[in-house]
Amino acid sequence: MRRIGNLSGVKYGKWKQSCDYLLVCEFEGKDVAVFVELKKTLGPDQKKGMEQLRRSLPLLEYLRSICRIHHGVKTDNSGVDTRYFLIGEKISQRLDKQRVKSSRGLSTPTEKHEDITVNIFVGSRVRFDLLRSA
Repeated sequence: MRRIGNLSGVKYGKWKQSCDYLLVCEFEGKDVAVFVELKKTLGPDQKKGMEQLRRSLPLLEYLRSICRIHHGVKTDNSGVDTRYFLIGEKISQRLDKQRVKSSRGLSTPTEKHEDITVNIFVGSRVRFDLLRSA
């Protein structure tokens, strides 16, 4: 897996913000895109991370267009289920408190940011199947 690169020719600033990872897979017969932004601490960086997630959707649309052209497929209007995750190792600089073990599925808090819903997760590891099915 590789990090999403910068778009050349686009001016630095808000225009160039994007998330760290975009994972695309098929789940239960539907295409799923998982946008992931990683932060060391969530406290002060949380809003910036959410904005990076929100501004990453055009990357998915670009990849979908490239695939349609390459495979010669007409526009697919069924869409893609999109999920947004903001993941931090800890909540704040001073407090390093997190769950030790979870026997249940992923029950992360969610927060609305403009037109997207962001799942917030604190920890250093997340299983892919939990991201895909959240």
